[in-house]
Amino acid sequence: MPTTPQPQSQTHAHRSLGELAREISGATALFRQHRLDFCCGGDQTLEAAARAQGIDVGMIETQLAALDQQSAAGAQTPDDVGSLIEHIVSRFHEGHRRDLPELIVLAAKVEQVHAAHPAVPAGLTQLLQTMRDELEAHMHKEEQILFPLMRRNPAGFLAPPIARMRQEHEDHGRMLQGVQQLTAGLRLPPGACATWQALYAGLGRFTDELMQHVHTENNILFPQFEAAAQSAVATFPVETTPMEPLHLINQPHAHRRADRTYAFDASGIAKRFRHAAIFGALTALEPGETMAFFNDHDPIPLLQQIERHFGERVRAEYVSRSAEGVRIDFHVQTAA
Repeated sequence: MPTTPQPQSQTHAHRSLGELAREISGATALFRQHRLDFCCGGDQTLEAAARAQGIDVGMIETQLAALDQQSAAGAQTPDDVGSLIEHIVSRFHEGHRRDLPELIVLAAKVEQVHAAHPAVPAGLTQLLQTMRDELEAHMHKEEQILFPLMRRNPAGFLAPPIARMRQEHEDHGRMLQGVQQLTAGLRLPPGACATWQALYAGLGRFTDELMQHVHTENNILFPQFEAAAQSAVATFPVETTPMEPLHLINQPHAHRRADRTYAFDASGIAKRFRHAAIFGALTALEPGETMAFFNDHDPIPLLQQIERHFGERVRAEYVSRSAEGVRIDFHVQTAA
């Protein structure tokens, strides 16, 4: 009697540690956790290495499969703001926090063991540490300040803090260029050990993820809130010269206006969060930049708070008053 063919399950047991370390994000950290030598012993199969350590290979395969699923989970980009932010945090922010520390460990080992090799990426460990610190500060600002504002005010105007995030994205891009220079474009020397191979493979994945991260924010998330700025300027009923529209998508340095003036319509922000949003926007501005502030009433208590907080750094100038509202330009002063 013929037997019904059973589906063949995918297995990593017969693949080498070096191959798995190169192809699966997070595998090197997992192997180090279980003391599986993917460097000098990178030619061993997972099954043989696990057996030598007395470890259940099935458990390691389950953990590797979980890493694969984490990578696949971020394949689709959601449409709505809340889900898109969750996608950015879970896929990119948590992914960078997971991957960069391991890349730093690998880079330090390669620089130490192969210090005399002419192709050693000298200085890579320090560069990755700087990237980790700057990325962490950047992601913290997004998670604690910008993203909560976006969730609370899906039609709000957040161009000034977004402009700062875009500028920091450019800084990240310059550091990625530094990685490429130190590693000769991630080109491995002949006979590179498994750790060196895993490092460059991991750097390739990290580079791809960081570039996708920046694309998702710059070209999908941020324009939704910068577009709100154009609508606010066009529809706010005060007598003033309308500003030029903000052309922000896919334009190099387009987030920085030629006139260095950015509109902020406070009337579209819930009163509970209005002051926090205004102070955040003013903090994000650079010396010489101006926030054109629109509101449905004259915010005298707010002006007093701004004066106490910023002192001479920010100067307020009334542009227009009417029954419909007020425009005040806040100028960030340049250093004397």
